[in-house]
Formats: sequence, structure tokens, C-alpha cells
Amino acid sequence: MDAFNTLQGYVALATGLTIVLAIRKWVSHGGSDMPRICTAPDHHWLWGHELQAFQSPDSQFFLQNSEKLGSAYKIKGAWHFVVHVFLKRCVRLISIVQLVISDPSALEYIYGKNEQNWWKSAILRPIVARIAGRSVVWAEGKEHTRQRQALLPFFTAEQVRSMEEDIKGCSDRMVAKLRDHINSLPSSVHPAVIDVLPWSSRATLDVIGIVGFGYDFQCGDSPSARVISQTWSAQSMLMTQFPAFVGMKLLQAIAGRETTDTALAFSLFELGRQPKIQARLRHELSEFGRESTYADFQAGRLPYLDAVCKEILRVYPAIVQVERVALSDDVLPLRFPIITVDGERISSIRVQKDQIVSINAFAINRMDDGDESLGICSQKAPRSTALLEWKIILCDLIKNFEFTETKEKLETRWSTVLQPYIVGKTEAGPQAKAKADAPKASKGGSKAKKKWSKGKVKDKAQHAVALDKALFERIQKEVPTFRFISVSILIERLKINGSLARKAIQHLKKEGTIKCVVHHSAQRIYTRTTGGAGAE
Repeated sequence: MDAFNTLQGYVALATGLTIVLAIRKWVSHGGSDMPRICTAPDHHWLWGHELQAFQSPDSQFFLQNSEKLGSAYKIKGAWHFVVHVFLKRCVRLISIVQLVISDPSALEYIYGKNEQNWWKSAILRPIVARIAGRSVVWAEGKEHTRQRQALLPFFTAEQVRSMEEDIKGCSDRMVAKLRDHINSLPSSVHPAVIDVLPWSSRATLDVIGIVGFGYDFQCGDSPSARVISQTWSAQSMLMTQFPAFVGMKLLQAIAGRETTDTALAFSLFELGRQPKIQARLRHELSEFGRESTYADFQAGRLPYLDAVCKEILRVYPAIVQVERVALSDDVLPLRFPIITVDGERISSIRVQKDQIVSINAFAINRMDDGDESLGICSQKAPRSTALLEWKIILCDLIKNFEFTETKEKLETRWSTVLQPYIVGKTEAGPQAKAKADAPKASKGGSKAKKKWSKGKVKDKAQHAVALDKALFERIQKEVPTFRFISVSILIERLKINGSLARKAIQHLKKEGTIKCVVHHSAQRIYTRTTGGAGAE
């Protein structure tokens, strides 16, 4: 019995000492593990690590430090020395040290399990409110939830589907202009070297104008479109320079813009680098046998297109750098434990209120990616207006042109969004060049197609893709006599492709020879305006 009591005494003593040491350790670190987290090397006395991160192409700063220090490490913020020495009372306003996180469990916790405790920077939100108002971009917490629920009816599947015809029309117009541009060049310079970024911007700006505001930017040719493009190009160039870095540190906010054009530019550049992937994608679109629709995208009937788009988003995320601030003390779980400065292995990080966490999506998506080539994934893409726009325009471009790479190398820098630049030519602004020409016809002598002994296979329709005088006169004469008119009817009866069918309907509607009688989300139905004597 005495031995048992003695053992109990030792256990109680050991437990008490453990609790005392734990409390002492907690107090010594102020309830935070931040003093124990490894810090990235080589910081500037005034700008900390942020200037180095800003000037580093392809987020190499974050990639290299993640490889050396693990999935969680510290960087010193701008003005850290000034704050530490002169403005100690403002530590809660300006973060001396930021925690860089790339651990999947910590990210899941911040964006999912406890997102109500992690908001945008307190410095960022008032400026966003001035630029965009107290909208869903500004809102957080319950206010953000309320505004999202209010906006949901405008972004349902039916609403997105109703935009499809307008998006296709904008895409057709851009493809036609690009084809005319290439054909106008001497044959000696074919395939033509083009900057794909302004061409993709033409289509996306048209979509914003027509779908969002009912305004026609004329595929980038209107005076207002030129002003917008020049302003955006100048802003993108400015945001890569040192004064812009200082401005960002003063304001901590940058106005956003539609990112579909950069996604298209990166898509065409990468597909030019990967001819086998481009050929396989073109083959899938060709074998599909008809023009793809919103329903086809949603049903996953073009799986390789889905895979290409998902991979582009992984390799080139539009929003590269985001920051979140803890509203109260918290503990971030880690899937991959890290080693502290004192050699301890920890699987969670305690942070205090107002701690800023920096998340670099570009580096996270490329970690452990030894090969820069596209490793195509097969996840189904989510539903969104931007994604529908991206897929429609990409399909049109791949079906009408073949893209090949140039000798120039690409690097990325982030300003408002991730931007492509030609190595050694950053002063020229964002660019993503590729060679473009008509797709080459499949060569003979390849593997013969399998012949079926039974049944009949309908020959693939050879629909017209260009408008000549005879076809134009036929459209002018016959279509106004139809009782029912739609894109699908014109494709079937006139043997033309969807692009020409849409243009024909727009032209005839403008002339007043046909009128719209059904404006359904799936398709618009027209009829003749005069009692023509033709067939229905």
C-alpha cells in the first residue's frame, strides 16, 4: 500500500511539473508558436521579404522557401523594422511577421472549417468598399452569406445557359477577325506570330459588354474598347514596377478585372507548347460531330476539354496571392509536421488575434511538380459564366486554328491578376505569343479506320464555314420564307456551321425580315415577318 501511495505521489508530481512547464512555455511565447517558426532568409531592412516576393517571377520566392522550410514558415512584412522600433502600439494594425501557409489541412481549416474566423485584411476592406461599394467582394461573415444568397438567382444554370448564344456570337466575331488578320499577311510569314492576349481580350470584353450591359464593343474596334485596352495594358505594366509595390503596401488593394482573357492566353500558349495535347483536344472536338453547348459542358461530354481547363487553372491560377487575418486566437492543423527553430516537430501552429496568413496559390499548385508540362487531370470543372465563356472561345479557336510555340520564353508576374510576360521584354507589358495558322489536314497513310460489316454509318456533314456571294444570296432569299427559324434549322437546311447560322439570323433580324417569337434559355426561335410563299 505504501508503495502504491508513493507511486501515486510520483505520478502527481510529474503531472504537476508537466502542466507548469506547458504553462510556462505558453506564457513565454505569448500563446503563439510564431516565434518558433523558421524564417525565410535574406530580408530587406525596410521592405522585409515582400519586395523580393513581389519582384520574383513565377513565384520562385515562395517555391524555393517552401522546398527548404516546409509547408509553413515566416516572412517579414514591409516596414517591419520601423514598426518594431517606433510603432509598437500599431503592431495590431501592421503585421511585422506573416505566416506563409501551403499545408492542405491548414488551408482547408482557413477556407472551410473555420472560415468565419479568417477575414480579409482590415486595411483592405475599407478601400474595396470605396472602389466596389459594400458588395459581395467587400462583405465577410453573415453579410457575405446574405449577399451571396441574394445573387444566386442571377447565376443559376438557366441564367448561365441564357448567355450561351451571346457568348458564341462574340467568339465567332473574334475568330473571323483573327482569320482575316492572318489571311491578310504574306504567305511567307505563315504561320503568323500573334500575341494571343489582346485577341482573347477582344472576345471577353465583347461578352462583358453585350451580356452585362447590352453594349457592343465591336470586338475591340470601338473607341471605348481601345481606351479600355490601353488603360488596362498601362496598368498591368505599372503594377510590375517598384512604385506599384510601394502603392500596394500603402493601400493593400488592387482593383480586379475579368480574368478569362488571361486564362485563354495561357491556354493557347501552353497548347502551342504541347502539340500532342492540342491535337488530342482538336480530335475530341472534331469527333463530337456538332457544336458543343452548355448542357454538353455540364454533362462532361467533352472530358479532355474539362481536363485541359482544370490543368490550366492549376498551373496558372488567376489570383496568385491572398491574405487572411485571424479575428481571434486560433490553432492551425498541419497535415505535414514542420521542424521549429529549436528542433521540435509540431503538427499544429498556435496563432494570436490579428495574425496575417499569406497564401500563394501559384507556389502551392506547383509544389512537387518537377515537370512543367501539362499533367492533364480529369476532374469535372465547376459551373460558372466565366468557365462557359472560356470553353466556348477556346473550342472555337482550337477548331479554326493550329497554334505552335515561338522561340520566346514565358514568365509570369502578378499584379491585379497573374499576367504573362516575355522573358527579357517585361517593359513591353503583358504578352503571350504563339504561331497561328489553319489546322493541317490529317495526313494519309495513317492507321486505317475500322470497317463495320453490318449497319450504316451516317457520313459526317461537310458544312460551310465561310460566307460567299452565292450562299449569302441564298440566305437572303430562302430564310425569310421559313415559318420556323433557329440556328439548328439553318444548320440542317443550309448545311452551314453554327457561326454562320447565328450571323445570318442577326443580319436578317437587323434588316427586319425575321422576328424573334420565343426567347428560351436553350435556343431562340424566329419566324418570318412577311407572308412569304416559301416552304415552312
